[in-house]
Amino acid sequence: MGRAASAEQSTDQTISKYACPICRDAGFVHPLDEDGRCLYSQVVVCQCQAHRIAQEKRQRLMKFCQLPMDSEDKTLATFDAYSPDLKRALTASKAIADPSAEELKWLTVIAGVDRGKSHMAVAICRAWLEMGAPARYVFVPDLLDELRAGYEQEGDHSFLSRMYFYKTVPLLVLDDLGSEKPSPWVVEKLTTIINTRYENGLHLVVTTNKDLDNLPGDIEHRIGSRLYRHSKGAVIRIDDVDQFAFRKKKKP
Repeated sequence: MGRAASAEQSTDQTISKYACPICRDAGFVHPLDEDGRCLYSQVVVCQCQAHRIAQEKRQRLMKFCQLPMDSEDKTLATFDAYSPDLKRALTASKAIADPSAEELKWLTVIAGVDRGKSHMAVAICRAWLEMGAPARYVFVPDLLDELRAGYEQEGDHSFLSRMYFYKTVPLLVLDDLGSEKPSPWVVEKLTTIINTRYENGLHLVVTTNKDLDNLPGDIEHRIGSRLYRHSKGAVIRIDDVDQFAFRKKKKP
């Protein structure tokens, strides 16, 4: 009895040296079959690694998304929807902020300067990232500069790779559509990205201060009509907010 008790105590002391007594800090364990027998030929990640893996994934997704600097406070919870138009926009933003929801997949917010549309765009991205879903935020002129630079690069930074990326990323946020300098090339590339996402049922959020029927360079209204026609899309205008009032609201 004495030796058995001593051996058991020694085992307990050995296990206590590890931060995780389940995997003994290996980070993985052997799973059990239906009969409770250990499958030594297989390994699975230990539950002690779940938090670390989730945190690392969020960090990778945040870097991947490329949100603007100093935008940590821009969330749906911090958005002050104090007018009817802002409330409608916030309701739609919350609907599209859930990657698993199918009711709303495209959202276009039309508003003048300093009326909260970029806050919403960033906040939707943050909601996706918190749920572990890939999203990409991009200021439209920067996207076009990136595509142009791709003609002189190879690999992941090449023009074809960047176009493929913007056509297929699960959520794409195009902030400030219409602020780009128009040209046939610009309209063609934006139309291609938007149309491909339309055909493949991928999520898209667009902000602009232009009327969709009068987007710069979109003479045939291809982009505007696509944004209007999506069966699971919404176009919301914010007309009842003065930019100076909105700025005053944002001050502490």
